[in-house]
Amino acid sequence: MTTLKQLYDLQEMDQETAECRDRITAIERRLGDRSEIEELVRRRDALKESIDRLTVRHRSESLEAESLRVKVEEVEARLYSGSIKSVREMEGFQKEASFLREQLQELDERVLESMVALDEAQRGVEELGARSVESEERWQVEQVELGRELKDRRTDLSDLEGRRDSLAAQVSGQDIRLYERLRVSKKGWAVAKVQGGMCRACGMALPTHQLQRARTGREPVLCNSCGRILFMS
Repeated sequence: MTTLKQLYDLQEMDQETAECRDRITAIERRLGDRSEIEELVRRRDALKESIDRLTVRHRSESLEAESLRVKVEEVEARLYSGSIKSVREMEGFQKEASFLREQLQELDERVLESMVALDEAQRGVEELGARSVESEERWQVEQVELGRELKDRRTDLSDLEGRRDSLAAQVSGQDIRLYERLRVSKKGWAVAKVQGGMCRACGMALPTHQLQRARTGREPVLCNSCGRILFMS
């Protein structure tokens, strides 16, 4: 004859088994998963490519600035050489010198910006490189630990499944069918404990006659509110 204690114990075992299976699934997903490391490497390599582009840009702008600086010096040298006699010619050289200086200032600012960006990118590559090495080391340790845990969890699961089968065999066919149906419809919680005259699953107070029937523990009594099997310890 089935007792409600057997159904409650069966539920406890089923929940423990489900947790064990979930952990096994989580471990299997983590084993061999190098996505975190690969993402760090991908970001590092992308920064390396940006460094190549920034280096070319910085070199080009530096050469352009140097060429422009020489031109400014030439125009200013001519301007202050005393060789210019015409006021109109003097004004022309002054305007050209002013325009070239403005261009040079803008170009120098771009050179500085590209240099700062280059330095930041280089620091980023170093940081990501160090992080990827650390992540690789952690991953290696974790893989060993997960492998050991997976072996232990599979042993635990096999033991739980064997004990579950033995316990389920002691429950009558009618009661096990009721339990299994409720376990599916109630998301794994087919049996609810009774405390303080209330169903712990739904929190509703139970009628006296239900409490008396549940107290005997000899037949499944369902909560009027949530429909779960009531169990009084």
